[in-house]
Amino acid sequence: MEPEIIALLTLLGVIVTAIATGFAGYVAVRRWMFEMSPKGKLSFDKVLLRQGVSTADNKPLPVINIGFQVRNEAMFPIEFEIEEMSTSLMGRYSSSKGYAKKNFVVPVGGVGFFQDHKIDLGNTQAQNRTLQGLMMVRLKYGRLGRLTEGLVINKETSLGFDENMKVVAYKAFDV
Repeated sequence: MEPEIIALLTLLGVIVTAIATGFAGYVAVRRWMFEMSPKGKLSFDKVLLRQGVSTADNKPLPVINIGFQVRNEAMFPIEFEIEEMSTSLMGRYSSSKGYAKKNFVVPVGGVGFFQDHKIDLGNTQAQNRTLQGLMMVRLKYGRLGRLTEGLVINKETSLGFDENMKVVAYKAFDV
């Protein structure tokens, strides 16, 4: 082969190798940026339900707390803050709107949760009935101290009560 052709093929090989290396570096940097970004890394996991129980006779009280659980899918802890939360059951709303603590940290691969204030069902005749409710939540989340992302959770809940006013079944649906 002619020396000019060999030099040209060598130069072409160097250029192709440089382009491939640059592209691989670009892909690696983009992947690293995706892994380090909190966007989309905190996800809704499930609706939580807690029923008040009296300590004297261990019977259920007509009080319900509705909350949520979120999952951290990032490779770093995620902090979230409750911006707004509203829960209701049969048109009755939670008893208070202020929270003593609004910021929480979810560990790597872990879950975090929060429950709204109690909903007093009072003398509602819920025995052997199914009651409908709503949960609306707006969160900010992100790396510790840098809450840059948002998450909105809107769920309809359906709670089934037995003859003693104890919750025996519940489901959550997207609104």
